Amino acid sequence: MRPHDSAVTDPGQQGCDSTQPLDPRHEAAVESFLAGQSVPEIASAAGVSRSTAWRWLQRVDCQAAIAEAQRCAAEGAIATLRVAAQKAARCVVALLDDPEASLRLRAAEALLTRCGVVGLVGPPPEPESLLPPAAWCEPSDAEPDR
Repeated sequence: MRPHDSAVTDPGQQGCDSTQPLDPRHEAAVESFLAGQSVPEIASAAGVSRSTAWRWLQRVDCQAAIAEAQRCAAEGAIATLRVAAQKAARCVVALLDDPEASLRLRAAEALLTRCGVVGLVGPPPEPESLLPPAAWCEPSDAEPDR
């Protein structure tokens, strides 16, 4: 077995230092994996066995490259969603001034719902519920609790 084909389980072994650039074959395997190719497809393209391709992808340096690429992709997606959320919020706010009352109402409801306000507020209280119970207003003969 050649040294570059062995799985790296000990950080002290050759080839597992993530600061070193990946071997071109390992880099191609990582890129193929990130593009959605299966291990058998990666192995076929590299001209190696499936077990060798799998071991390559399990190497510490390859795992670090995969994790970094996934982190960058996630950060990019989150940034895109933040921009889209701001655009959507501006759209809903603009609809609040629409001359059609039903559209304004739907926009306001959508905005309040998305902000979590609707569930907190609930329906308006009945007028009777705003008054204290009659028992609160009557004098009590009992001694107050101390």
